[in-house]
Amino acid sequence: MGTAAAATPETATGVDRVAVSQRLLIAAAFSAGLAAITYLLMVRTVLGQRFDNAALLGSLQQDPSSRVHDIFFLERINAASFIAVLLILVALGYARRRRVLGVAAAFAAFVSVNGTDLLKDHLLSRQFLVRDDVIRSANSFPSGHTATAIGCAFALVILSPPALRGLVAILAGSYSWAVA
Repeated sequence: MGTAAAATPETATGVDRVAVSQRLLIAAAFSAGLAAITYLLMVRTVLGQRFDNAALLGSLQQDPSSRVHDIFFLERINAASFIAVLLILVALGYARRRRVLGVAAAFAAFVSVNGTDLLKDHLLSRQFLVRDDVIRSANSFPSGHTATAIGCAFALVILSPPALRGLVAILAGSYSWAVA
């Protein structure tokens, strides 16, 4: 008769942490690839720049009261509000007695937002392929407002108790969608 192997946390719960880690790395690589393809198509092609310009022109021609509302909404996403959200994330971590998770979630949001700014300002340059006298915007992709909303939303989902994670994901994701 063989000897029974001691139950490890992985076998006791049925979770293979290596397999989960591998799946998450594959998902991250796939997402990075999609972001690169989006950048190449939307910023580095004539068709993408025309689409970007048309979207901006369309937003400029919308109802003035809607435009004022949109600008008011986006102006609330600034450095001060971002710092406040990061502090709230840390405080939530302390309140849940998950201090390291709170700090890690805030740090991840901070890195994602600042990484987006670095990419936009230094690596993901925009060569103007479409002549347009009305629009000469150097920063179109990635959006700093969207990166901030999504980074904070993901941090909040990670920090949420498992029982509330689905609801928080829907609410935070909806907010991120509205910003985008």
